[in-house]
Amino acid sequence: MKYFLIIVIAALTLFTGCSAITTNNSVTQAPTDDVSSTNGNNNAFSSEEKNTPPKKKKLTKREKYARYAKNIKLKVYNKKNLPADYNARRFSDFIEIDYKIVNKSPKSIKGIKGILSVYDQFDDLIININWDVSERVGAGNTKKITRHGLDYNQFIDNHRKLYDLKFEDLTFKFEAEQINFADGYKLKY
Repeated sequence: MKYFLIIVIAALTLFTGCSAITTNNSVTQAPTDDVSSTNGNNNAFSSEEKNTPPKKKKLTKREKYARYAKNIKLKVYNKKNLPADYNARRFSDFIEIDYKIVNKSPKSIKGIKGILSVYDQFDDLIININWDVSERVGAGNTKKITRHGLDYNQFIDNHRKLYDLKFEDLTFKFEAEQINFADGYKLKY
């Protein structure tokens, strides 16, 4: 029993920073004056442990490229309706959507694919368009792209609504599904 009591006292001393005083089979604890063990504020850490900065978590390759992707945007800057023109090989009216890809990341890209959602002024969805672009855009660059859009079908309600509304009354939101970087990495969402 005496050895058990000594072990308990030793454990208490380690965890609380106090020294044990034994008097007639009773144990009391007294605070220690050891500055190195308490460091003046009852912490059990040495000054070396306190001054060590926390270790940064190493990012995976996917996490790095996901951070780069946050700096890549597709922004629509114009919408126009083009009439059918057989000489231009446009056999039906065409809704042209002009846009730019803004790449503020430190990596060049060679393509981007996703969904372009078009909303009216009341934020009601008009149409979702599958949108993919195979254009190289260098790191820190912007590239304007024209002649993309969709063939107008007057018998489809959302085509008619998109065709009839002015650009100022529309909101465009692009959600990327995949970004292909020039170094060969493909980030899929």
